[in-house]
Amino acid sequence: MYTTKTAWWDAKNRFGLPEMLPLEYASIASVFAAPAPAAAPVPKAQQVIEKAQAAGLPTEKDLAESELLITADGQLPEPRQTAEDVQTQHILDGIAPQLAQLMAAAQVQPSELQAVVGSKGYFPADMPVQNYPQDFVEGWCIPWWQNIMGMIQQNRR
Repeated sequence: MYTTKTAWWDAKNRFGLPEMLPLEYASIASVFAAPAPAAAPVPKAQQVIEKAQAAGLPTEKDLAESELLITADGQLPEPRQTAEDVQTQHILDGIAPQLAQLMAAAQVQPSELQAVVGSKGYFPADMPVQNYPQDFVEGWCIPWWQNIMGMIQQNRR
């Protein structure tokens, strides 16, 4: 059996077989062997958590472990939310990382951004920030962030 094309015969080899093989099934049996079982798919939430951990961002589990110190009166302390915590939560909620970073640094809630986007008529005011198309986030939200912040601050007053 020949596995490469020549002037005398037409053949193809997608499996790295030698150019010549004995004409018997055992020569090509490995090609028909059952594939190894695929690993179970990782849930989307787990993928986001793994990305956050790879980027060095604290996850909810990390924060929970660091907050489990009990105060002298036996009460759990009020959770402290830093800009990094807020950014991490926004990323885990599905908001684009660059936008999540801007929102966390300015302590902007998703509902505040939604109100501005809705007032401009780009998307409905109740459309979640996570559903904004990537080109809208990169083409309007990030470049115009200072203007957006001005509108958010006006709305806060």
